[in-house]
Amino acid sequence: MIQAGHFTVARRLAALMVVAVVGAACSTPGSGNATPTSAPATAAATASTVASMPAASPTIQTSGFDSLGPVTLNVWADSGEKDTFAKLIPLFNQKYPNVTVNVTFKDFNDYQATILNAMSSDNAPDVAQGNQSYADDGSLVANNLIIPLDAYAKVYGWDTRFASTLSQFQWVSGNKMFGSGPLWGLAPDDQSVGLFYDQAKLTKLGVSKPASLDDFESILAKAKAAGEVGIQLGAADKQGPLRVWGLVQAAFVPTQQIRDWITGKAGSTIDNDANIAAAQKLVDWVKAGYFANGFNGVSEDDSVSKFVNGQGVFLFDGNWYVSTVEKGLGTNAGYMNFPVGPSGSFGASGSSGLGWHISSKSKHPDLAAAFIAEILSQEFMPDLVSVGRIPAQPGAQISGGLLAQAAKASEDLLAANGETWYPDWATATMYDTLTAALQELLGGKLTPKDFVTKLQTDWNGTWGK
Repeated sequence: MIQAGHFTVARRLAALMVVAVVGAACSTPGSGNATPTSAPATAAATASTVASMPAASPTIQTSGFDSLGPVTLNVWADSGEKDTFAKLIPLFNQKYPNVTVNVTFKDFNDYQATILNAMSSDNAPDVAQGNQSYADDGSLVANNLIIPLDAYAKVYGWDTRFASTLSQFQWVSGNKMFGSGPLWGLAPDDQSVGLFYDQAKLTKLGVSKPASLDDFESILAKAKAAGEVGIQLGAADKQGPLRVWGLVQAAFVPTQQIRDWITGKAGSTIDNDANIAAAQKLVDWVKAGYFANGFNGVSEDDSVSKFVNGQGVFLFDGNWYVSTVEKGLGTNAGYMNFPVGPSGSFGASGSSGLGWHISSKSKHPDLAAAFIAEILSQEFMPDLVSVGRIPAQPGAQISGGLLAQAAKASEDLLAANGETWYPDWATATMYDTLTAALQELLGGKLTPKDFVTKLQTDWNGTWGK
């Protein structure tokens, strides 16, 4: 299940800002070759869009669904949810034995290529997962294919229990103003990037896990002197440097500033002293020899494999690798948030899992909301944990092991409102621009100043100066 989460996140990183009507989206929504098919909405169009959206029923029903008689609830889900649903559906059927839950599972690529068409069809599922991107959630909202969940959030308490993750599912319109406005979805789990460490290597070096950025760099220096790989990194498939950049940037730049830039807030910039300092830190580490030799020829998965086989003191990567790392390092496996730097608080790339939405065509939206409520319930958290997921709400009871460390780190990160989301969400071309610029930065072909200027130039092309 953890590996399925890894795949989902990696694909989400490449999701593009595709603002398509359903007909235009018939090709490959969210694909790496997608291009924008319409201009950003005007303020007038935004108001019109929201006003026309279908809403939850005025009086929300949360129980008594047996009065419906035999009824089928159609659900679409990513295939990575199979283990979760094996736990979920029996619990839901205990409460509502008259409800048949019919689930269609698709692998991530196929799912993203077909969900818009499925939601626009006459046989749209009642409940479906989306994706926090302009291509997917943005298009679902823009085309009136899902309903806002604000009323349900109040009734079920989602607005308080998931307060720190709500904004990534908020849209004022389908193709702009991501991060504010009505709530369109929610997910039960957290997928964020942190710092894995090998406790045996720290012990051998005579140090504890780092409590500050200075501590971290001191350990890197000791590891280098001892002939150890300080940071295991794989850059061949572009994902590894994104993980490192996300954590180091958040150590230098307040998370809200990063999110403002990602969501296109007017006046936002990455071309400033704090971001330049973060980029300079990466350059310093390359020059000091703290990264694994030959990292440009190693994939992210292979870098994880090298780390669990004893090559590296630290690994920057997602909590979806917890089971893999623990299986390899056993009790020596450690996980923590990256130490606080000049920004003054925990920060990291990350987001919730794929959000759950209610179709605007559902004949039973309250029942659909009850199904989502089961997924998001506190009672379901132990089952979520049992399939390797890290809950996005506080209070998960996990006894020991690396998953417990990762869950504690996630809870602390969310409590600090520290998830920055993913920097390549910022524009349709930012993934390509950022990954290429990181490669040039780490290779000594771009200065830190030129690096941030390149990113801001891309941002300006979409959002204006």
